[in-house]
Amino acid sequence: MRGHPNPYRVSSPATRTTQKPTSHATITTTITGPTFHTFVLASNCTVVWVQVKEPVSGTAERVAAAAVSVVARDGFDVLSVRTVAREAGLSGGAVQYHYATRAELLLAAFQHTVRTITDRLAATDLDGPLPVVLRRLCREALPLDAARRRECVVWVALTAAAAVHPELAAEHARALRAATDLLVDAIAAARASGELDGAVEPAQAGAVLVAVLDGLTLHGITGSRGGPALTATLDAAIDLVLRTG
Repeated sequence: MRGHPNPYRVSSPATRTTQKPTSHATITTTITGPTFHTFVLASNCTVVWVQVKEPVSGTAERVAAAAVSVVARDGFDVLSVRTVAREAGLSGGAVQYHYATRAELLLAAFQHTVRTITDRLAATDLDGPLPVVLRRLCREALPLDAARRRECVVWVALTAAAAVHPELAAEHARALRAATDLLVDAIAAARASGELDGAVEPAQAGAVLVAVLDGLTLHGITGSRGGPALTATLDAAIDLVLRTG
């Protein structure tokens, strides 16, 4: 990829700070992507600081957003330099200057979607009891409104594409691992503080919740379940993995 900054380069120091004293050690989770944040979670699940990495900008961002629109509307099999150029209102040469191949456009669309989701997670209120915090975080990943449904359509489409695109598969695995780590670390912090039963295994609980989110995402974008059913199932799953319900 050419013509834009390295999407993984650290640029600025912490840009959001919420200071709350805690007697417990913090746990750090990093969500990777073209823009990504480092959440430092205290035992009460409060964000202590968020470090933002440098985003893609300018024409490259315009091209990536156009690639997302093409995938969301028409599917990943329609994605090409030509269709993205038409969507962005640019020449094919302008698109190829930033993303030379279809594989690079697929990766750009995925990274743009991850960035959008990550930005929203960074703005999520993480204060409160663990079940409440997990509900807030997990609902951000479900197709509960038009914007999130669009993201979920792209996520599922590009997950399928990752089966035959190794670079996309690696990016997908990285994003999935980071999302899992965010949930695992929140659960581990609550267990360390005594809020949660020590018998709950954070790694297993986090993995189960991510699997539930994957399934609910498919149900939501295909219309087999509406928003209330999705959130009710999510709430039940959280209660089960925390053994509070």
